[in-house]
Amino acid sequence: MVAGKRVYERVGGSGPLVVLVHGVGVSGRYMLPTAGRLVGRCRVVVPDLPGFGGSERLGRRVDVARLAGFLAESLEGPAAVVGNSFGCQVAVELAVRRPELVRQLVLVGPTADPEARSVRQQALRLVVDACREPAQLGALQAFDYVVHVAKSGLSGFRELVDDPIEDRLAHVAAPAVVVRGERDPIVPHAWAARVAAELPQGRLVEVRGSGHAVNYAASDALAEIVLELVA
Repeated sequence: MVAGKRVYERVGGSGPLVVLVHGVGVSGRYMLPTAGRLVGRCRVVVPDLPGFGGSERLGRRVDVARLAGFLAESLEGPAAVVGNSFGCQVAVELAVRRPELVRQLVLVGPTADPEARSVRQQALRLVVDACREPAQLGALQAFDYVVHVAKSGLSGFRELVDDPIEDRLAHVAAPAVVVRGERDPIVPHAWAARVAAELPQGRLVEVRGSGHAVNYAASDALAEIVLELVA
């Protein structure tokens, strides 16, 4: 139980604590390829945020600040926090609100690019990205989207475009790496570079050949980035 909500987590390994935060609509399942490559050297926690996957429904609209609060309540201690897509927005909110809990930050495909800040534009980019991702990821996402919408409606997708992550970047104290898939249509190079530049201790790494879900399709590369950062 976290703040009165049943939250489903996958936990394993020992060593530096690493928390993997999923994106909008999906669950922690698509973070598992990266988790599997970290668990031999880290203590890895992969939650389903409230309103997503196997966790209890929120009971009201999805909100970045509220999700960051749940994540703070669930953490065992200071951690390296790795977010993908909308999970980056939650991770940055956590790093600003509770800096003592975030030792390092990895933002994989951070949303939302200000040049496409509408649900329609983001959906069109997602369709393009789907053609660049492994087929099995599409099946996983389709199932998780149905589960999430049944629990939380469409408010998470609205929150993704309404939440201006750029307003908080300058307030992140933790060392941070922005990771972008070279073929990611959702997060253009210019936007990823801006995110890295506005983080006080940020840098950009691009993963060759990958789309938006580097955590799923290029998990070896992402695990190397995380391990280098926490070493």
